[in-house]
Amino acid sequence: MSSVEHHPVHRILGVICYLTSILYLAESFYHNKIIIFLYSILGLLLLAFTIFSISKISRVIVAMLLFIGWICIYIEKVPVVEAIKGFGENMNLLSLFLLIPLIGTYMSTAGYLAALKQKVQEREDRQ
Repeated sequence: MSSVEHHPVHRILGVICYLTSILYLAESFYHNKIIIFLYSILGLLLLAFTIFSISKISRVIVAMLLFIGWICIYIEKVPVVEAIKGFGENMNLLSLFLLIPLIGTYMSTAGYLAALKQKVQEREDRQ
């Protein structure tokens, strides 16, 4: 593989990221506990694979935070399903990071970005 090509696992994880974001957005419109549980499990899976690709100090920090979180869950006797749902709590951030560039690319390709820039420039010129 050349330096530009990615390992097939990275490609699969990328698809899982987009799938997770789409599930999160779908759940925002059609509230369903199964969808929440599903994207939470996918979030846990993504976190598990991310551990292998971050720096050592970041890995230590994440491991400590997970350990402290599991202790809190154990002490508070939180049900396992609720603990798993916790991994889906930040899907809004993942969705922003993944989908905003796609929207920007669409706006640029469709010509909306140039039109928006022109309107903003015209407005600034008037002031």
